[in-house]
Order: sequence, then C-alpha cells, then structure tokens
Amino acid sequence: MKNKKTKKKVWNPRLKRFVAFFDILGFKELVLRESHKKVYDKLFEISKLKDEIEKIANNKSFSTIDIHITTFSDSIFIFSDNQSQISFQFFLIAITYIFQISIGKHIPMKGTVAFGDITVNKSRNIFFGQPIIDAYLLEEEVNYLGIVFHHSVDEYITSKNFLSRTNDYFEAKVPLKSGKLTHNNLNWFSNINSKTRGKNSNLTLPIGEVIEEVEYFKRTSSGYPRKYVDNTINVINEYCKVNNITP
Repeated sequence: MKNKKTKKKVWNPRLKRFVAFFDILGFKELVLRESHKKVYDKLFEISKLKDEIEKIANNKSFSTIDIHITTFSDSIFIFSDNQSQISFQFFLIAITYIFQISIGKHIPMKGTVAFGDITVNKSRNIFFGQPIIDAYLLEEEVNYLGIVFHHSVDEYITSKNFLSRTNDYFEAKVPLKSGKLTHNNLNWFSNINSKTRGKNSNLTLPIGEVIEEVEYFKRTSSGYPRKYVDNTINVINEYCKVNNITP
C-alpha cells in the first residue's frame, strides 16, 4: 500500500500578509569563529523548525494554514499565507516557537513584524513589498532580544479587535536605538517551551529560567553586544512587574 503524500497548499503570490524579519546577532563573528559546517548546522536547525510547526498546526486545528520561511546568511524571513485572523494567530504561534527554540539553542536574534501587500512567489524566489522594507528598517532600531510590531500590524490588530489577546503580545516601552519607545512586542518569553533545553515538551520554563537562558549570551559577548542582554532582562523584569509575576 502506497503512503499518502501530504498535499502542499497552493499559495496566491500577491496578497496582504504578515512578514517577520529575524536577524541573527553576531553572525560575522560566528562565521569567523566556527567552522563552516557548524554554522551550516545552526542554520539547518532553524530551517527544520518548519516541520515541527506543521505538527503544531495539525494539533491545533490550523491544518489549512501555512507559513513560508526563507533564510539568507544572517537574515530569516517568515511569511504568512494570507491576512485572515486564523492565519495571523498561527503566524504568531509559529514565530514565537522559532524565536524560543533559537534562543534555547543559543542563537541570539532580534526581529520585527510588519503587514501589508507582499508578493511571495516561492517557485521563482520572488519576494517583495513595502512591509518587507518596513520590517527591515524597524529591525535595525531594535536593541534587545525580542520582536517588535510595526504600526501596520497595530492597525490590523485594532481593525480585527485583537486588543485583548495579551497572551500573544504585549505593549511596553522597549529599548530602540532612538530611545525607549512604546510598541507592541511578541510575548515570546512568558510561556517558553522547555523543549528548547531538550526536556519534556509539555512543560514550560519559569520566567527565572528564561532569564538564565538570556544571560547565557554574556558568555559570548563583551562591551556593546552585552547591552542586548541587559536590555532583554530589563524588558522581562518590567513585564513581570506589570503582570505581578515573580521571576
């Protein structure tokens, strides 16, 4: 009996959709310090997360929803397949999972999310649209290990009345290179999955252990790069203070 092949979803190339842009910090030093194979293995680990996200989709009734991940050097782009509310929900789950696992595997990243008209032609490798530029420019401003929402996403959230979905994101003053400014941010750390440390994937790490994960990066940085670590811990502590959580 032949195994049934999973039918791949056909994407409409030209739609309004979400894009997340992640930047791997210290990538130049990583390439200089580590072997080519070791760097490749780290990037390959990130690419494999798409398979695990598909399992999450099946378990959470998102079987008709998809994302696309493309990696180039130290840059990772994740696209949603459309602008529907369920697609946005799954997109947030997916990018949270990718960010959590990467931090747990000691791959420091920061990023942004934007929304709007984006062409994603996977077969021809054509990717363009103003939201990609918006995400890229805002990412350059981000000064902590986190994911900041562009105002285009805020407009979408308001129009769809997602303001109460605080488990997925939170509003706070966060460190940007132009100063501490109020933005919506992905809530990647409040329910970080313990699978990032190879434990039972049904467990979650307490906030205190999440901070320990972040503090690991002090061992691989000095001077200005450590600001990312300090800023991240400050954001987490402030989040805990506002939400009455004991780290």
